[in-house]
Amino acid sequence: PVPDTTMVFSNKIDSSSNSDKIPPENSRVRITGLSGAAHYNGLRGTVVVSCSEISGRCTVALDTEAAKELKVKPQNLEILTEEIVHEFSVKELKSLLQSKNISVGSITEKVELVRKVKDHCTKDEITNCGKPKPTGSGTGFDS
Repeated sequence: PVPDTTMVFSNKIDSSSNSDKIPPENSRVRITGLSGAAHYNGLRGTVVVSCSEISGRCTVALDTEAAKELKVKPQNLEILTEEIVHEFSVKELKSLLQSKNISVGSITEKVELVRKVKDHCTKDEITNCGKPKPTGSGTGFDS
């Protein structure tokens, strides 16, 4: 059998925690505010499973340890907007700016578009960019 490398942390949340937002799957995050497992603070990873309603924790695959996943409360995860915005395509960057009525003119350089997004968009707008918008009644029976 394959050993379970998932660890669950239920630590006191540091009051300096900067976010209580639930990071969506595939978000780049940094672990912060753990007290009982402080050696994980500062490590980066990717959310592989958004927060479970049952456990209230997100599953994060760490960048530094092979096959190491942690289950962490969202309050102990800082979404790394800086890394997220660099993963967007030119088309996605332009779309985000245009959705805010910000002119992109003839800009084609990704670096310039990233700068504009950072200057004009909130962390939530960047984090939620490209996520599908809910449609229909939610019953699954829409035509």
